[in-house]
Amino acid sequence: TRRSSDLEVLAMRDVPQPPKYHAEGDVWVHTKRVLDAVQDYIPNDELLLAALFHDSGKPATIRHNKKGQWCFYGHEKVSIKLADIVLKRLAAGPRAYYIVSWLIDKHMQMHMFTEMRKFKREILLKDKRFPSLLLLYRADCLGSICGETGKPDTGYKKIEEIYRKYIS
Repeated sequence: TRRSSDLEVLAMRDVPQPPKYHAEGDVWVHTKRVLDAVQDYIPNDELLLAALFHDSGKPATIRHNKKGQWCFYGHEKVSIKLADIVLKRLAAGPRAYYIVSWLIDKHMQMHMFTEMRKFKREILLKDKRFPSLLLLYRADCLGSICGETGKPDTGYKKIEEIYRKYIS
């Protein structure tokens, strides 16, 4: 028998995404590509769980915007709730929830990181979870195929450069 959380993960199948940002296919295809990419880092359990659940809220939040394009406003909040179900079932402690929920919550902010005001960027950069967030964002970019170029998003490179300067 399938657990409810298994069904939530499988619910990502056949959920369309805007080809401009996700030419690789539906949410499930993207998630599998993110999981493949994140494994290059020798990830910890929290990073793997965040990668698995970062877009799991998309099936519940899919809408068309005013331009008729697919959008998923607030999907990260729903994704946190779905990840929490699994973390509780796994009897994961508060540390796991603290890390996984933060990574999922912040993953969309990374798309605007370079445009953020310096003080807001520094709040993220100072957080001890930021290196994992950067890895999740890198995997998210590599798991996405840009419809315009046919290549993975490389937005993470500029943020990696900013982070290297910050820690040096």
